[in-house]
Amino acid sequence: MIPQDDIIVPVSLSLDPYIGPWSTDLAAHLLRRTIFGPTYAQIQDATNLGLDATVAQLLTLPTVDPPLSYDGEDAIVAVGETWVQSVYPSSNVQLTENSRNRSMVAWNMLRLNNESFSILEKMILFWQNHFAVQFSNDSRANYNYLELLRSSALGNFKQLIKEITVDPCMLIFLNGASNNVYSPNENYAREFLELYTIGKGLQIGEGDYSNFTEADVLAGSKIFTGWQIQGYGSATETSTSAVFQAGLHDTSDKQLSYHFGNQVISNADGQEYLNYIDLVFEQTEVANFICKKIYRYFVNYDLTQEVQDTVISAMADTFLQNNYEILPVVQQLLLSEHFYDIAVRGSIIKNPIEFFFSLMNSTHSVPNYSLPINYEMYLNAHYLCSTSGMNYTQ
Repeated sequence: MIPQDDIIVPVSLSLDPYIGPWSTDLAAHLLRRTIFGPTYAQIQDATNLGLDATVAQLLTLPTVDPPLSYDGEDAIVAVGETWVQSVYPSSNVQLTENSRNRSMVAWNMLRLNNESFSILEKMILFWQNHFAVQFSNDSRANYNYLELLRSSALGNFKQLIKEITVDPCMLIFLNGASNNVYSPNENYAREFLELYTIGKGLQIGEGDYSNFTEADVLAGSKIFTGWQIQGYGSATETSTSAVFQAGLHDTSDKQLSYHFGNQVISNADGQEYLNYIDLVFEQTEVANFICKKIYRYFVNYDLTQEVQDTVISAMADTFLQNNYEILPVVQQLLLSEHFYDIAVRGSIIKNPIEFFFSLMNSTHSVPNYSLPINYEMYLNAHYLCSTSGMNYTQ
């Protein structure tokens, strides 16, 4: 007789729909990967609903109410009113910004603690981890950035990239607002390729990587020139926005490398960056790169070559066939045989935010999920996660 410990059970690498028996264990696995700390009642509800209905409900995204002023230190907005489309005072701006920043921090934690039966908050955290934008000193810009992640959580990835490229928070974070023809800055152009879309890959030559070259980064920095921010911290304008300044844009032809078919991006003023993004998204490696990140977030950090050749490849095919729509990929994954394989259950180590809120939510340790009643508690929750190594707002 072969000892039990020596029996190797093959892992299902199929993304075909799971059609086996539906159990409480599988329902719990699904919810732990898609929401922060499911309660016993939620697990029982998912068990009774069945797989298809549960996934359908998880992928239905709710609306989110904006943050409010809570502590009475906002010089413009009264307690209980929202500041997301409010001007700043003409003096002592920092006191108001500090108040709004605390409001934003508490609101973020409230959403995690009081999430609905939906994947929304997990997806927002996924995209915030992906872009890792550091919040600015204009809370309205920060709120609009999070709104972009919320509205795009299961939307079109290519469109998300186009919008986030000229998002005021991103323009500040990676120096896009100071990137101009007289002083080109490579920060966003580099991260756009290396971290946000196609990935760097291995170095295969001097200044040459699997998916782009240093010359592509330089060309990208010129393509992205000319964008600035208006309304930042303004006492007269109610929001921030990106504005294209033609006089600051590099109008020369930008030569790309063989990775992009040696194509040339010609001047198109404020539309030029869109043309460049479309070209980058013609490369199938974009789909592979993003699907790897989705897999690691929801299934297993251990990305073996076998998984890449089967599961990731199938996910990427779905991504491409749906013109970079995120929803079909996530839906396919959550309904698949592979997702429920015993080998990948319990394989993810929780990050500090997941660890903290899985305890909070699953145990109902907060008597009521409300602000300002739990205002100080939510501030402390944010600081606890931050000191544990994971700052939601960077």
